[in-house]
Amino acid sequence: MDFSQIKLSSNLPYPKLSQTQDATSVFILKNLISARAGVLTCQLQYLFQSAIADKSMEELAQLFEEASILKNTHLTLLTNAIVDFGGVPVFEDAQKMPFTSSYINYATKLKDMLNANIRLQTAVIDNISNACKITKNQQLQALLNRIMEDDNKLLSAFKQILTTVQFLSV
Repeated sequence: MDFSQIKLSSNLPYPKLSQTQDATSVFILKNLISARAGVLTCQLQYLFQSAIADKSMEELAQLFEEASILKNTHLTLLTNAIVDFGGVPVFEDAQKMPFTSSYINYATKLKDMLNANIRLQTAVIDNISNACKITKNQQLQALLNRIMEDDNKLLSAFKQILTTVQFLSV
C-alpha cells in the first residue's frame, strides 16, 4: 500500500504566545494535554502503533511515527503555553487526575488501531473546539485553531487509510 501522498499537517506556522498570567488558560490546557482524549494519549498511542506496525507494514509504521511526532509537537506547544500563562506543566487534568497509560488503546490489529485513532482524534478535535469556545485568550484560540487544522488532516488520513484497508481486506 502506498500512503506516501497522505499529508498529516498544515504548512502554516504555529502562532507565538506572549507571557501573561492566565489561570483559566492553564486549566484548559491541562485538560487538553492530559485527559483521556488528550494530546498525550494520541502521541503515545501512535508511537505504540508505529512499533507494532513496523513488524508487518513499514509504510504504515512510518505514518504512525509521523503522527506521533506531530502530536509531540502539539504537546510541546501546549506544555510551553502552560508555562507562558503562569502554570506548571504537570501531566494531570483539571481535576488533578494524573495522566495514565491506561488511556492508550493497545489494539494490535490494523482495523482496530485505525478505528481507535478515528475515535480518539474526533474526541480531541471536539475538546479543542470546546476549549476555543471557552477561552477568552485570543492567542490561545489562534494556537488551538492551528493545532486543530493538523488534527483534522490527521483524522482525514486515518479515515482514508481505514477505507483503503477495508477495501483491500487487510
